[in-house]
Amino acid sequence: MQSSNFTRWAILALCALTIILAFTMPTLMLPVLFAEMAEELDLTILQLGVAWGSISLSGIVISLFGGALGDRFGSKKTLAVACLLMGILGALRGLSSNYITLIATFMLYSLVAPAIPPNLHKAGAYLFPESKGISTGVISTGFAFSLFLGSRFLATWVSPTLGGWRNTLFMFGAIGIVFGLIWLFAVPDGVLPQPAGRDKPFFSGIFSGINRVIRVRELMIISAGSLLFWGCYRGFTGYVPIYLRNLGWDAVKADSALSNYFLASLIFALPIVYLAEKWGQRKPLLILAMLLNGVGVILIGTGNEFWIIVGLIAGGIMFDAYMALHQAEVLDLTGIGPFVGSALGILGVSREIGGLFSPPFGNWLSQFGDTAPFFFWGGLGLVAALVYMILPKRKPVID
Repeated sequence: MQSSNFTRWAILALCALTIILAFTMPTLMLPVLFAEMAEELDLTILQLGVAWGSISLSGIVISLFGGALGDRFGSKKTLAVACLLMGILGALRGLSSNYITLIATFMLYSLVAPAIPPNLHKAGAYLFPESKGISTGVISTGFAFSLFLGSRFLATWVSPTLGGWRNTLFMFGAIGIVFGLIWLFAVPDGVLPQPAGRDKPFFSGIFSGINRVIRVRELMIISAGSLLFWGCYRGFTGYVPIYLRNLGWDAVKADSALSNYFLASLIFALPIVYLAEKWGQRKPLLILAMLLNGVGVILIGTGNEFWIIVGLIAGGIMFDAYMALHQAEVLDLTGIGPFVGSALGILGVSREIGGLFSPPFGNWLSQFGDTAPFFFWGGLGLVAALVYMILPKRKPVID
């Protein structure tokens, strides 16, 4: 079905709104609520790190199969069901009564949430096949906008207004359900990627797509860099609010400090993506993004207020530009064929692996000093820059 220009832009806007309200805020903005969670549930900093990392444990499998299921059943149905389930399971987190139930509800939620991003980016690339970088850039800008708003207002205004972190999670659960219904009933049939591999049995069809894309060497390089980057990001963002409070910053200032990182990302995301698409080269910018992020995170670990702000801004400049560029690079890989969701799923698995080990290990390092974890997380970003240096500039071709 040929979609009109208005329909294409309307659905791309829906993709951006979905990433803002249904995915990013309820998934990645939890750290700004950790202080009140820890106080009410009597959690240690290590327990918070384990809980934050546990989101990635079940997410490792779902990231892979979420993209593959999108290939199998089509993007519209997959996004509708994922948003509905994410809303229901996300609301359950607000019922947590102790450390064990918190981890359990976090992991239940992450059985669904990682399926959202690969299918959104696949839909955007399908609607704008000649401008994959721009479509991923628009979605990633929504990601940046959500992170900025969440870091600035979620703990300081939304949670107090709603009566605490529990009601905040209930609200996001309701939003997820609403977006599921929008994808199900408002998006026309036939305008998004249709099912692939339906001629094969269910599991055979899913694994054939995964088996095909995993043989693309360049996908493995991009995924390795993404693993290291996400380990850096998930680790330091979960720790910063508590770290700054320990340095003597007042609660409001500490909880909103991450907004500097996300504001820099929001400002520069689309211009950098546009520059990359005009230039025709993404590799140098991928390397630069990792260098800035690694150095920025290390500067946060100095404990000096001036360098903390500089580090947050420097690290954030290319955060969402990177998220757009490395996914656009995957979308352009020759050899992926119709199994774009599977390829983006492999990328998502890599990120979740990084997000699993990094927060608890980094938080464990805090026993050697509050600043010690930042040198570990910053180092992951610098190693990611080295990984992207071996990425070929030309598109790969496989038989």
